[in-house]
This record gives sequence, C-alpha cells and structure tokens, in this order.
Amino acid sequence: MKNNTLGLIFKNYMVLLTILVSIEILGHFSYKIYKGYFLFENGKKEKILFLEHPFLAGVPKQNFELQNAAGTIKINTDQLGNRVSYPTGMQHHENARHIICLGGSSTFATGVNDKDSWPYLLQEKLGPGYKVTNLGVPGYSTQEAVIQMGSLVQMLKPTIIINYQGWNDLRNYHLKKDRGMYIEHGIQQRNNLKVAKKPSLAAYSFIYFIAKKIRSRITKNSSTKTTNPLPDSITDSLYAQNLKTLNSLGKNIGAKQIFVPQVLNMEWYEVHKNIPNRWTPTIANSDMPAFSRKFNSIMSTSLKEDEGLIVIDSILNIRKWEPHHFVDEGHFSKQGGEVFTELLITAIREIEAQDKDDLLNN
Repeated sequence: MKNNTLGLIFKNYMVLLTILVSIEILGHFSYKIYKGYFLFENGKKEKILFLEHPFLAGVPKQNFELQNAAGTIKINTDQLGNRVSYPTGMQHHENARHIICLGGSSTFATGVNDKDSWPYLLQEKLGPGYKVTNLGVPGYSTQEAVIQMGSLVQMLKPTIIINYQGWNDLRNYHLKKDRGMYIEHGIQQRNNLKVAKKPSLAAYSFIYFIAKKIRSRITKNSSTKTTNPLPDSITDSLYAQNLKTLNSLGKNIGAKQIFVPQVLNMEWYEVHKNIPNRWTPTIANSDMPAFSRKFNSIMSTSLKEDEGLIVIDSILNIRKWEPHHFVDEGHFSKQGGEVFTELLITAIREIEAQDKDDLLNN
C-alpha cells in the first residue's frame, strides 16, 4: 500500500514536471516567434539607460546613447553618466564657472534631443566662460538632490547650483510617509526608471515571466489611487525642509544657488482635467494648477530669510507660458527651454553683479 502511494506521488510529480518543462520550452519558442529573439536574450536587446545605485534609485549609464522607437529623440550621456550639455570637444575657459543643474525629468529634459534641452541651451548662451553640467534624472525629487549634494556635487566644485524642483515632490501628496521620507516614491522609482539589474536564474524562466506579467496587471488594477482635494501638510513640510537642507549644503560647498519653482503646462491640465494622471495619482488634474502654485510658494517662503541666494519667485506669472513651450504637461520643448534659460541668465547675471560688489567691498 505504501509503495503504491509513493509510486502514485512519483508519477504525478513526473507528470507535473513534464508539463512545466513543456510550457517552458514552448513558451521560449513562442516568445522567439513573437519577438524575434529568445527571452534570455532580452537584456541584450533592450537598451536600458539607468543602472542600480546604492543610495539612489538609479543613475544613468556612462557614455551611453539611447533613442526612442521613432528615432526622433536621442539621449547621450558623458563619461560621468550625465546627460550631454555641450558639444563634444568644446573648450571651456581655464577658469570657467561651473554650473550644476539639479532636478528631475524636467531638468534631464525628457522629450527633447540633447541640443534642445535647457541645460544645453544655457551652455550655448553663456559660452565657454561657463561649464554647465546636467545632473537631472527622471523622477528625482529634493530627497535625491540632498543625496547628490552630499556626495557628487561637492566633488565637482560648482560655482553656481541651479535647483529646479517641485513636480516630483508634489507627486508624493497623500502617499505613504511612515518613516518621514518619500518612501513609496523611492520604491516606485526603480520601476519608473526600468533600472538594469543583474538577472537572476528566475529571470530566464518563461513561467516566471508570465507570472510577473499577471502580477503586474493585478497590481496595476488594484493600486488605483483615490484623488484628494486637500493639501498634504506632511509633504509640504518635507519639501520645505529639503529645500533648507539643499541651501545649507550649498553654502558648505561654497557655491551660489538659484532655486527655481516648477513650471507646468496649465492649459494641458485644464484640457485633461477629467483624466487620471499616472504621475500624480492622488491629485486630480483639475486641482493640479492650484496645488502647483501653492507648492511653488513654499520655495520662496521657506528660503526668503536667506539673502545669499536667488529664488525666481512667481515664475508662472513673470512669463506667459503657452502649450508650445512644452512637449506634454510639464517638460519643456526647445521653445520653452529658450524662455526658461532667459530667466536663468538674468539670475546668473545678478550673481555676477553680487560677486563684483563683494570684490569691491573687500
């Protein structure tokens, strides 16, 4: 009786194993027919821009070139992994002032070619007397900027730091903050950036691949956020504190700083006011303009007591921002980048004037 039971278990086990192996083999060949290459070749075929990082969700690869499927937008990074912000071989002056640009995708300049990004346009307008470095990374908030300031930025010894912040911090409205930081945002960033990870053995399994797809679909359907029309005082406070920390770190580095509130395409939000927004899932598009203006005011109010920096206050009012200035709801087109850099150059000239006054007074 015992032998019969063991034999039955063994037979069932072998049948199950045969079924699983058959699914694996058929799945891999089906994937090959559909995609043109095997699942285990996926890492070689898919060009992923971002790498894992011990402190940040992801960082751009060094000396990397990426273009969209249509071939209309090309992104290049330099030997440090920063998005290219000046022509290859450009000779900066020996004592060129170094400008660091911090921020998220609107600093990285998602949606346009390298030469149309506002850091590149800024470099063109300032000339070789300045060197502009783009440290923007899609999804980065002031939380990531603080980490950058405490590590990479101080090694680069900048003269001026431009902090273009707000959109990705606002994304954290009404998300989990059980540890006082942007926990949920940070966790989601790895998926948002499609960070390249060292593949595990399971990554080569077709069954595992299908299971992940099913799980992703279930999670997506069950993770719909409920919009909330009320302000989030916790996020407001965290944002203000991070801005003050960035200010303090900049002082320690010895750099002058320009803080720039976020510019968004308000007409886009008006047109799409009844459509859910993936990037700000807890804020209705109809509420976004008011929240954005309120959030931008936090920058000026939290830093107004410090006379050693420049805040481009009321940026949504000092220029008329129109839909053609953007490629979507908040990333600048080349035309928008041109207008934006005009504001930055005005601030940079103000810093130059301050430096001259300091020299005269000393």
